[in-house]
Amino acid sequence: MRVRSNRRATALLFLFSVRSVSVAQISEVNTYNASSSISDITAGPDGALWFTNCIEASCASTSIGRMTLVGGFVLYPTPGMFPAAITAGPDGQLWFTDSWTNSIGRICASASSATCPSVGHITEYPITTPDSEPSAIRAGPDGALWFTERAANRIGRVCADTSAADCLSLGSITEYTVPTAGAAQRITAGPDAAMWFTELAGNEDSGEIVRICATASAQGCSAVGQMTEYPIPPPGTPFDITTGPDGALWFTDTSLQQIGRITVSGRVAEYPVDPGYDGLLYITPGADGTLWFLNIYDGDYGELGQITTSGEFVGYYIVGGFSNALATGPDGAIWIGNWYSGTIEQVFTTARRNGIDMCATCTAPSASELIQLQEAGVKYAVVEGSQEGSSNPLKLLTKFSCAGVKTAVYCFYTSRRTPPRVTSKQRHVSTVLPAVSAILAL
Repeated sequence: MRVRSNRRATALLFLFSVRSVSVAQISEVNTYNASSSISDITAGPDGALWFTNCIEASCASTSIGRMTLVGGFVLYPTPGMFPAAITAGPDGQLWFTDSWTNSIGRICASASSATCPSVGHITEYPITTPDSEPSAIRAGPDGALWFTERAANRIGRVCADTSAADCLSLGSITEYTVPTAGAAQRITAGPDAAMWFTELAGNEDSGEIVRICATASAQGCSAVGQMTEYPIPPPGTPFDITTGPDGALWFTDTSLQQIGRITVSGRVAEYPVDPGYDGLLYITPGADGTLWFLNIYDGDYGELGQITTSGEFVGYYIVGGFSNALATGPDGAIWIGNWYSGTIEQVFTTARRNGIDMCATCTAPSASELIQLQEAGVKYAVVEGSQEGSSNPLKLLTKFSCAGVKTAVYCFYTSRRTPPRVTSKQRHVSTVLPAVSAILAL
C-alpha cells in the first residue's frame, strides 16, 4: 500500500489497520487540515468539496467551507446559523439545513444570477413548522430539494427552480407528515423517481424505510408526497441511506450493526459486518462498484468499512478521530470529515481509475474545474453519447481534449428507443474500457 505524504497534512495520513481482508482496498490517502469540526461534506457543482463546520469547540461560530481536490480551502462565515447537512442542488448552488434558525439555506457556488451575486452569498428560507429540526437534505428528480424534519416527523420540499412543478417562488417550502410517529433521519434520491428516507419509530426499538413520491408520474404514485413504509426487522434502527451501484437502496442499521439493502419493490435484506462497535453512521457508493460506510468505536475512533453489492463485508480501515461525514468526490475518491481533529481525508480506493465519467447532459467543466481535475490526477474523461440530436457530448469531448485530457465515448445508442437504464455508470464503463483502452492509455 502506498501512502503519499502531503505538505498540507498536519498528521500522518492514516494509521491503517485492516481486518477480515488480506489485501487492502485503499491505495492512497491525503489528509488536509480544515481548521474546524466537520459536520457534513458533499461534492459540489463546481468540482470542489463543500462542508459545514464549527470553527470553535463550543460551536459559538460556524461556517460553510469549500475545499479543492488538492486541499486548498476557504471558509464562508454563517453568523447566527448552524449549518448541518449540505448538498448540491439542481440549480448549480449548494443547499443546507439550519436547525438554529429552523430554515433551509442556499449558498452560492458561483455568481450566476441576481439571487447569487457572489460566491458564498447565503439566503435562508424559513420552515413553516416551528422547531422542526431540519437535518438531512438531498436533491430530488423534480427540480426541488427534499429534507427531513427530525423533531416534527415531516418531510419537506424546497423549490430550487421556479420552472419545477408547484414552485411559484424560489425557496418555497411544502411539508408532508409521515404516517407513523417517529423521527425522520436521512434521505436520498432513489433510482425510481422517488425519494427514500429512514425513520426511527417512536419507541426507538424498530425502524422503517419510507418511500415518498417526488412526482405523481413515478411508478405507484398518484400524488406528490404519497408515502409507503417498509418496516425492517426489529430492533433495527436505520440511519443513513443511499442509492447503490446495483440500483437498490442501501442503509446503515445502528442497532443490529448491519448494512441493509432494500429494493425499489420493498424487499429488505441485511448483512452483518464486524460487530463490537458503537454505531454505523454514513454510507456512500464508491467509484469501485462497492459501498463504503463509517463506523465509530468508543466514540473516538472512526473506521471506514467496505461492503460489496452482494453483501460481502470486505473489511475495516481505521481512520483516526471521530469521523463524522462521508461523501464520494468528483475525483472518484472517498472523502471523510472529522469532528474533533478538524481534518478532511481524501481516500483513493485500489480500483479507482484515474478518470471521470460524464453524462450526455452534463455541463462542460469550467477552466478552474479542469485545473482542479488535472491537479487531482485525472488523465481521461469517458463521455456518454447518444444519437438523439444532442451536440453536448461533442462539446464535452472537445472541452476535455483541448485541456489535454484523453477522451472516449460510450453508450452510443443506435435507435430512439430508450435502452434499459444503467444504474452504475462506473461499472458500465468498466465493461467497455477494454475497447477504448488504446485511446485512454490506461
